Amino acid sequence: MAVTGMDVTSQDLTLHCFLEVSAGDWAPALAFWLGVRRRLRDDVGIPVRRELHAVDFLSGRGNPSLESSWNRSKAERLRARLRLVEAVAGVPISLSITYGDGGQRSAVYRAGLNDLDRRLSRSLDHGLVMVDGDGTDPAYPDAHRELDLRSRRVVEDPWRQGSNSNQWIVTANFVAYLAFQDLRRNKPALQGWYAQYFSDQNVHGGPRRFS
Repeated sequence: MAVTGMDVTSQDLTLHCFLEVSAGDWAPALAFWLGVRRRLRDDVGIPVRRELHAVDFLSGRGNPSLESSWNRSKAERLRARLRLVEAVAGVPISLSITYGDGGQRSAVYRAGLNDLDRRLSRSLDHGLVMVDGDGTDPAYPDAHRELDLRSRRVVEDPWRQGSNSNQWIVTANFVAYLAFQDLRRNKPALQGWYAQYFSDQNVHGGPRRFS
C-alpha cells in the first residue's frame, strides 16, 4: 500500500491526513488523476506541472492559469475548484484523519501512524509512507523509528516528496485542507466540502481527535 501523509497546522489546531491507495490501484489511480490535470490544462490553461496549493487554489487566490481572463473570473475558478475536488473524490483511495491542539503536531502524526500500522497488521499488508517536505523535520522519521521492528508493517522512514513534483502530495493536500476547514469553520465557502466528498472514504467514519 502506498500512503501519502499531509498535515495542516494553525495556532489552535493541527491535523494530519493519511491518504491510502493499494499497490494494485496505484498506477490506474495516478493515470486517472493525470488525465484530469491534462483536461484542466486543455480547458482552462492550468499546466499539468503547476503546483496547486490547496490554501491558495481552494480559496481562489493566485494566478494558476496561463489565461489571465480565467484568473479574473470567480465563477470559472469555482467551477475548476469543484472539478478538482470531485476528481480527487473519484480516485480509489481510503483515508484517515487525526487532529489535536495546535502544539501537538508531532503527537498527532505519531497517533495517526500507529493507527495506520495497526490496520496494516490486521490486513496482513505493508505500507510505504510519502510526506511533503525537505527532510529537515525530525518529527516524521522519529515516529517511524519508534514502531516495534518485530511487528511493524510501515516500511522504512517516510519518503520525502515535494508538492511541486508529486501529484499524490497535491491530492492529500486538498483532502487535508478541506478537513481542516470543516473542523475550524473559518472559511464558509468551503464548509461541508470535506463531509460531502470524502466522508465515505474515511476508514473511521470521520476525523478522530488525539488525546
